[in-house]
Amino acid sequence: TQKTVLRGGAGVFYDRMWNNLFENIRFNPPYYSFNQVGYLANGVPVGPATTPDLYTIPISPAAYNDPAFEATPSPRHMDQNMVTAYTEQVHLGIQHQLGANMLLEVNYVGTFAHKLTGYNDLNTFSGRSLPSSATDPTTGLRYSSTRPNPTIGSDNARGNYYSSNYHALEVQFTKRMSHGLQFQSNYTWSKALDYTSDAFNNRATGATVGSMDVMNRALDYGRADFDLRHRFVTSLIYDLPLFRSNRWAGGWRVGSIVTFQTGLPFTIYDSSVDSNGDGKFVDRADFTGGAVGSVIDNSVSPADGYFKTDGFVDAIMDPSVNMGLWRDGRLGRNMLSGPGYANVDFTLNKAFRITESASVSLQFNFFNIFNRVNFALPTGNLASGSFGTSTGSFGPRVGQFAARIDF
Repeated sequence: TQKTVLRGGAGVFYDRMWNNLFENIRFNPPYYSFNQVGYLANGVPVGPATTPDLYTIPISPAAYNDPAFEATPSPRHMDQNMVTAYTEQVHLGIQHQLGANMLLEVNYVGTFAHKLTGYNDLNTFSGRSLPSSATDPTTGLRYSSTRPNPTIGSDNARGNYYSSNYHALEVQFTKRMSHGLQFQSNYTWSKALDYTSDAFNNRATGATVGSMDVMNRALDYGRADFDLRHRFVTSLIYDLPLFRSNRWAGGWRVGSIVTFQTGLPFTIYDSSVDSNGDGKFVDRADFTGGAVGSVIDNSVSPADGYFKTDGFVDAIMDPSVNMGLWRDGRLGRNMLSGPGYANVDFTLNKAFRITESASVSLQFNFFNIFNRVNFALPTGNLASGSFGTSTGSFGPRVGQFAARIDF
């Protein structure tokens, strides 16, 4: 008898507050101090760490306030009003039996996270690092380059700054073992959006940066680093009918896992330019070439150029925006998608029945059996010599042989 089942559920789940959030305040002065000096503090490079007076043991205020280096401590702090992050999760699905051994299932899944904890530098603002020539055209006064709290450098602040949401359509088709064959196929369409995908590690820049513009965190809202729009996976096992009744010649089985998915997103930025003048060199770029999605170049290998680099430029100053002195790049976070991924794993097994309750099987396993090159994300840094190309890839074909005893 065919059956149809409707299922649904919802829940609220609270996260744990991980220790790093509050334990790292032990690195603050007066007993410990991370300091910003030279280029990070005032744009002027300094010598190596062994330069006299750059540091002393034990650390003293005279060391990190030495005017020769303008060193300032960069403390951590935890928002005193921080609360536990939580997620709301919902799902609704239908399951339908097809014949005696097949099942079709379709589900909607949603996850909505609130009060997510993360890092931000609250001791800066856009326009703070403008050059000395930057003055108000009306009053002629120099814009302030002083941090809100001038006694410290960056403020490594941790708080409930972020949120995220995830929507997915999941389709699963399953065939239970019959006539020597079983398989399961899964397709997922999903969309994940957030402001940052890791509390401290920004995948785009490889640095701890927090928001691109602390005065406007909404500019970072976009596709999550792990956003996969389409993913299809099939796994199967088939007992070959060859010599099935023969104790020694039979026992052949093949299996495979087939995976196809679209690429992960990435960001175009410039690590050498501080377009918004906040002292952080992580600003996103502008695009002057029309539709951003049209830059993907499928005519060449990603190793030679995954996307056309023409049209990507540093933020273009506009006299009508902040009097032409600073501006955030117009490209959003994670606007482009990297190369897709396709892979086939394969196994061939031969079983030998020793006794009624014991057997030996020989396994020949191949990962990425077709040795397809799956390229990593291309370089999105305008300042890099490899901008626009993929310089890495996932694993090549690997084979292994194994013997297994079951009893």
